Order: sequence, then C-alpha cells, then structure tokens
Amino acid sequence: MPTGPEESVSTEQALRTVQGELSSSRRWWYRVLLSVVGVWVAALLSLWATEPEPLPLRLHFSLGCMTIVGAGWVGVLIWILHRRNCPSALDRITTAWMATAACSLFLVVSVAIACLRGDMQAALDLGLVGLVCIGVALSMLWRAYSLRSRLQCKLTTLSQSNHTVPAVLLLLITVLHGARAMAQDSALTLQTSTLQSADGKTFEMETGRLHLPVHHADPNGPTLEIAFLRVRGRGSQTTPPTFVLAGGPGDSGIRVVRQMFMAGDRIRSVLPGDVVGIDQRGSGAAKPNLDVPDRYGFSITKPGDPRQYLPMMQKTCQAVARRLQDHGIDLTAFNTQENADDIDTLREQLGYARINLWGTSYGSQLALKILKRHSAHIDRVMLASPVGPDHLWKRPTHIHGCLERIADQHPGLLTNMASVISNLEDGPRFVHVRHPITGKPYSIGISAFDIRLWTWHSLARLETLQQLPTAFDRMANGEFSEQAHWLARFRSTAGVQSAMNHLMDAASGCSRQRHLQIDREAHDDLLGDVANFLDGRLKSIAWDVPDLGDDFRKPVRSTRPVLVLCGEFDAKTPLENAFEILSSLPNGRLVIIRDEGHGFRPREDVLNVVASFFHGQDLPKVQYLGD
Repeated sequence: MPTGPEESVSTEQALRTVQGELSSSRRWWYRVLLSVVGVWVAALLSLWATEPEPLPLRLHFSLGCMTIVGAGWVGVLIWILHRRNCPSALDRITTAWMATAACSLFLVVSVAIACLRGDMQAALDLGLVGLVCIGVALSMLWRAYSLRSRLQCKLTTLSQSNHTVPAVLLLLITVLHGARAMAQDSALTLQTSTLQSADGKTFEMETGRLHLPVHHADPNGPTLEIAFLRVRGRGSQTTPPTFVLAGGPGDSGIRVVRQMFMAGDRIRSVLPGDVVGIDQRGSGAAKPNLDVPDRYGFSITKPGDPRQYLPMMQKTCQAVARRLQDHGIDLTAFNTQENADDIDTLREQLGYARINLWGTSYGSQLALKILKRHSAHIDRVMLASPVGPDHLWKRPTHIHGCLERIADQHPGLLTNMASVISNLEDGPRFVHVRHPITGKPYSIGISAFDIRLWTWHSLARLETLQQLPTAFDRMANGEFSEQAHWLARFRSTAGVQSAMNHLMDAASGCSRQRHLQIDREAHDDLLGDVANFLDGRLKSIAWDVPDLGDDFRKPVRSTRPVLVLCGEFDAKTPLENAFEILSSLPNGRLVIIRDEGHGFRPREDVLNVVASFFHGQDLPKVQYLGD
C-alpha cells in the first residue's frame, strides 16, 4: 500500500515521494502552453523587427517588456518539461509572482502610454484588462501561499504529536523543497543510479516502483506494487522506449535488462531509446511476491506415476492458495489481462506516448495482450520464443515435429526413444546411485513417464537438447545413471515455486477445440501429454480462479509491425506457434534461427535483425538465420 504522510518512512522514500514525474496528460498541456507562448513571442519579435517606419521610444520599450515577459514564460515551461517533475508549492509561488509582476508591468506601461497619447478610452480599456489579469495572478499567488501554509501547519501538528520522526521528516522535505500537496503519495517512485557493464561502460539507470489497483476495474480499491528498472537511451526524445517483458510467468524483467547492459554497449545499437525492464505483479521485486517454498513431496526412489503425482501436487497447490488468501492476497487478480493493464499504466506514468514491446516466451503472450488492449500506444512489437493467446497447452504433434527436425540431424534418435520408452512401459528400471552428499548407495526407480518427463525438460535448453541423441543411445544400451541423478534432484526439489506462474497460466486456460486436439494427439504420441502434466493439467484443477474465456484466447489482429523470432529446435514454443500468431498480423515478420532452441543466445546475426526491425527497416516476410 502507498506510504501515507503519517506513517513511518525513510528519508530515501521521502525524497523519492517529492520527485514524482508529470503525468502524460499534464506534460501535453504544458507543451501546448509552451507552443502558444512561443508563437506569441515570435510574433512580437517579427513585428518589432520588420516595422518599416521608425518607432517611438515608448513603443520600443513596450515591445521589449512584452518580449522579456514572454521569454520568461518560455523558459519556465521548458524548465518544467525538461525536469519532468510536477510544479511544487515553491515553484507555484515563484511563477505566481512572475505573473503578478508581468501583469502589473503591463497595467502601468499600457495605461501610461495611452495617457501620454491622450487616448483616455484606451487607457480605461487597458486598465480594466490589466486589473483583471492582476486579479487572476493574485488569485494564483494566494492559492500557492495557502498550500504552503497548510503544509507548514501540518508539520507543526506532526512535530507536536507522537508521530515518528521519519514522518515529520517527510513533511519537512515537502515544505522546504516545496513539493506538491500530499493529499496522497505519488503512485510512482524513482531512484537514480548507474549500471556498469563488464567492459567498463557506465549507463544511467533508474529503479522505480509503481502502485497499481489490484483490479483495474476498481481504481479506488486495494493496491499492489510492481517494480521496474529504466536505462536511459541515447536516441532523441521521440525515439520510443522498449519495455522488456520476461517469461515464466514469473521471471524478472529487471534481471533481464541488467544482463543486457552488463554484457556491454552492443545493446545500445539495437535499442537506442530508453529500455525498461519490469518485474510483473507477483514476481521478483514486486509486492506482494508470490514465490513460495512448498514442495510436492515426491518419493525419491519410487518410479514416477502421474496418477500418484497429480493428487499430491493438487493438494500442495491448494494449501498454498489457502495460505495466500489468509494473508489477504486476492488470487483472482493475477492474470494476463490485469498484467497488460499494469504495463500500460506504467507507460502513462513514465510519460511515454508510444512504446515498443520485447516479449520472450510468456512475455510474448503478454505483449500480444497489450497490443490488443492498448494498440494506440504501441509502436513495434518483438516476440521471441512466441506464445499466442491459446498456446499455453502444448500440442503433442508440434513437439513431435520439433523432435523430427532434431532427428534429421541425428538419425536413429526417434527409433531409440521409441525402444527405450516401450521397454519401460513393460516395467520400471532400478538404477543404483550414490547420494551426492552422504555417498550412501540407494536405488532410483525409473518409469516410462520419468523418461518422457526428463525428455521434456531436456528440450527446454539448447545445451541439454543437443545431448538427447547421445543420451538415448546410452539408454538403449542400458545406461540410465544420468537420468537417475536428474530424477533424484527433480523429485526432491519439485514444488510450486511461483504461485504467480500457476495463477497466470490457470486463468489463461485452453480452448475446448485445442483441448480436444491435444487429447486425440497424445493418445498415440511418443511423449504422450507429458508437456502439459506439470503446467496446464495441474494448474487447471489446482487453482480456483476464473478462466479468462475464449475471447481472451482469440487471435490478436493488428497492423502494427511485429517481429517473431523462433528457434528451429524450440519444442516449448514451436514454429507452429509463430505461424498461427502471424496469420492475423499482416505486418508481421518471421525469423527462424537455425540450431537454436527455446530462449536462444544473443547471436550477432540475431541482434542485427532485431536492430534493423527497431530502427524501422523493412524485413522479408520469412527469413532463416544460420544457413
């Protein structure tokens, strides 16, 4: 919840509170006002400089005074826009005095000139106009001093009460630095620092937090926080920033952006504007964080059996859900729709009219939802390892297609897989291994389900994916020690980990049509439906949250430029995902990266394509990298 002025807060929090940025709408208002005053000053200077006849001294004086006043206002408005902070109480007093002085000067000079020329009617008219202007200026001045007086009274009250010293300090900073009225704290807080890369480059950086409604449909209801990191760009102010949306769900966008810049200056040629990494609601540095330590409690030694595992996992998830609800956490708030509205609210709070999106894995599904709900504020979208609105549940034929592409380079892989799994269907195998810490021997039971599960996890990373052919060669010859060690680690550590991950996926759900396709395909597939066992099937029954419905899962249609990057051997987010997503995006482009899996490496050829896209260059409809 936002920190109120009567609560205990640190000096650092107090300083961040008085540094809140202008809202997007307010900045536009100041830009319009700057344009009007700028045109007025330019018109005065043009008339003054181009007058063909010699002007009397009094007219030179009048034009000079009006130009100085106008230039003063131009300077004030430029300063406000450059600083990006809301005008404070002290700022308002200063500008109100400027307005009073300017209006008084106008009144005195204009009436004096009219009287000197003997035009009493003009003097009367100008006098009335001047008095009205002075009245407005004095009203502004009274309101500014009244605000400052209220803050000083509040300071006195707090200092004489039992409130904590930091709370008094917050208001003291507010008064002395002239911050805006503190009826409620700014939703946005920022702290400036620097980030140094491995090659010694230094980047200006801001870390921040944003208070948001738990449900955007109830803006005055309870709140939560998301966290973000912004690295300032080198492009012009018109260059759209790029918001980086991490996958998972539950991975840290802050960590992703840190890693981008820790690697060196190369990312600057790819993304010249500001780069913003976000820890989404429920994850990373966000509050509340829904990471939990609860484990499923699988037996380390018994062969894996999904009929036994599923009730154990469901029971653990439901216990986590009850505990979170007992702590006042609304589980229905953690879904991709609310998440998308969070990102757009952050965009608005940071003062960006349009942004680019860079989404990876689940982050690409989130990016598509933002594109659908807030298209007017989106410039370009890049989807890496793409997940469409209805791609949470994996289709077995798509995974098998990926295995076939791997088998094209490794003949015999599918034959060995079929042989190993078929033999284990007849009965489990027991492998004797030693405990990695105690050194004591024990026996690990391995079933066909275990090997399917191990294979699915191996497909998640390029390094383990590349070892599949050799591993199945060894298993075909009776060597299962590598899989036994992996299963021992998996069974002892498997657990919920991130409730945010489970809730997001549970709410996204699966369409009935896709569900039926998966059931038909899994019956005869080599890996069956193992890909959905720990994800879709578990989360759909373990978490009692509303399904977002088939409207959420409809294809996203947009004319915005979209770049989709997909690894050739990505079974988690296969090529079929990319083709389905692009079927409703006429300005979409597809890049297929050879010899890469899920979450591919930042290769130079990939970065060159991404840089071309974000710099507005046209790309082929489909291209392969690494041929």
